Amino acid sequence: MPKRRNSEDCDYISRKIKKLERKLKRVRQRNREKNEESSRNSSGMYFTAYLQCFLIHKHPPCVPMLHIKSENTDTIELIEPYESPQPPESPDICVITSDMQTPENHTTDTQSKIQVPEEPAVQNNALDSDALDILGADPSSQIQYAKNVHTELASRLEHIATSGLTKELRKELNERYLIPGNCIMIGAPLMNPEIKAAVTDTVMKRDKGIEARQKQLAAAISGLAIVLHNELENKDKDTTLSKDTLKQLMDPGSSTQTTSSSPEPREHSSIDHGAGPAATIQPQSDARQLVEDIAASVQANPPPLDPQPEHTWESYPGCRSIVRKALLRRRIPPSAIDIMMASLASNSLKQYDVALKKWFLYCKHNCVNMYEASIPTVLHFLTESYNSGSQYGTLNSYRSALALILGPYMSKDDRISRFLKGVYRLRPPRPKYNETWDTSLVLNYLHNQYPNEQLALEVLTKKCVTLLALSTAHRVQTLAKIRIENIEILSSQIRIKISDLIKTSRVSAKQPLLVLPFFTDKPEICPSKTLLSYLEVTKTIRKDSNLFISPKKPHNSVTSQSLSRWIKNTLKDSGIDTSIFTAHSTRHAATSKAYKCGVSVDFIRKTAGWSGSSTVFGRFYNRMITNNSNETALATAVLAGE
Repeated sequence: MPKRRNSEDCDYISRKIKKLERKLKRVRQRNREKNEESSRNSSGMYFTAYLQCFLIHKHPPCVPMLHIKSENTDTIELIEPYESPQPPESPDICVITSDMQTPENHTTDTQSKIQVPEEPAVQNNALDSDALDILGADPSSQIQYAKNVHTELASRLEHIATSGLTKELRKELNERYLIPGNCIMIGAPLMNPEIKAAVTDTVMKRDKGIEARQKQLAAAISGLAIVLHNELENKDKDTTLSKDTLKQLMDPGSSTQTTSSSPEPREHSSIDHGAGPAATIQPQSDARQLVEDIAASVQANPPPLDPQPEHTWESYPGCRSIVRKALLRRRIPPSAIDIMMASLASNSLKQYDVALKKWFLYCKHNCVNMYEASIPTVLHFLTESYNSGSQYGTLNSYRSALALILGPYMSKDDRISRFLKGVYRLRPPRPKYNETWDTSLVLNYLHNQYPNEQLALEVLTKKCVTLLALSTAHRVQTLAKIRIENIEILSSQIRIKISDLIKTSRVSAKQPLLVLPFFTDKPEICPSKTLLSYLEVTKTIRKDSNLFISPKKPHNSVTSQSLSRWIKNTLKDSGIDTSIFTAHSTRHAATSKAYKCGVSVDFIRKTAGWSGSSTVFGRFYNRMITNNSNETALATAVLAGE
């Protein structure tokens, strides 16, 4: 059997603690219900006894309607009247009679008797002082009070005891009575930042509540300390009066000294969660024993109710900060956070940043914990986004972003899936373009830019980028990843391997392979010859291994944004409406042209970088025409089909 990992132990402990918390909540609920029921029963019993006494003493004619059952002297029941034989009179029974007409015969008189047995008198013997000490003080004796204080002071103290202090006044008092510099230990201890990053918001809020109460106690102690300090520093004081005053001020503190004293040091280190041996956790105990000890501690000392969650950030901290905190809350070791953050691409973080910012503002406005939100809360957020005009793709992106911080359960919940299916039917995703442009317009424009050796570097660069985009049907991001060492020049074609990670890269997927044919029939628009010319011109000014560089000094390598701008300028010069079509439209135009020329959908998928089971292309072209095993079929169809 494999060894249990620490993460499994932590998960097991977490599940057990949650189960114990739910059990404790149910026990509390049952106790509250029992207390309410006993309160109602006792109130009804007292009301019944009071009603009987009231009728006996105030309305004697109503006595026959009462039937008293006192088999148990602790309970008295009031039951509907019924006829019963008269009990025999006894000298030990006191009978109360009254004339009254029965409900059956209004002309006859009956006699009602209430039997009150006489209890023998208890002989009380005087107890000695030792017995009284053993029994303790009489709880039924009247509470003893001290001497009355000033009336104005008493009224204010009673108002504080019943109504409390306002938030503003508490803040003012805390700021006024600061902790003395030479006794800082009376202040509230603060939670370590490392622990704060690892615990849940529930624990943090509970600690904040305890910290606030400790600060108030520290302020009160500081106020008393000021009075004591002034009394001790007063040189013109009455010695007798000063001693009495100091004694009265110090006695309340000394009465609690035994309860706040530090425990004796133990031989072994342990963690105290409560009183008793069940609350002491030895470091040698395993995970299951740890859970059992914690359960005993929770039952002995139940935690207080959790306060309402609130935001700890005033402004949006950013996508990375939120994701990092979410991972820390899920018990991820801090040393592994950077590695896990590397699993998210920069473009994914930019996309999630929009969703998480809206989620942050929503939670802040509705006082919701953004890391522990429920499914109904998420549905309410998505509904608000839908009502504001968000489409299916946007809401699906929101779901992915929220699943990153709330956990995978949110993304797999059937209610979320049902909601998004409804959005898909109400607002189905539409293609970006209802029609695409003809590649012959751009190819005719590039045909006139020949020979390549006589073109300016900027013109040659734009021509090379555009021909590669049309002949491969790949994204601009893929073209920006081309490196010279990955270009393999053969006699009939050029093969380009993409070694860097791209958008579709994953563990089980193959990296794209770009294949460019030598199109000898039309060398003016041959992508392979244009690429060779570009390599020859830039050979002396290139500084790194990236294929595309800036045509202007210092000729640094460029990003995909620059390639998109060059392609868009070429489309505009060719007569394409660039207010509608972007650089990415070359992917639509090339695949549509290849499909029209008879290239099968399978080879279009393979060449353009779609997976074999992808339906992105098939949504717009509903049938396959012919199969073609030529790897350069797409490029040949595009270049020859003008």
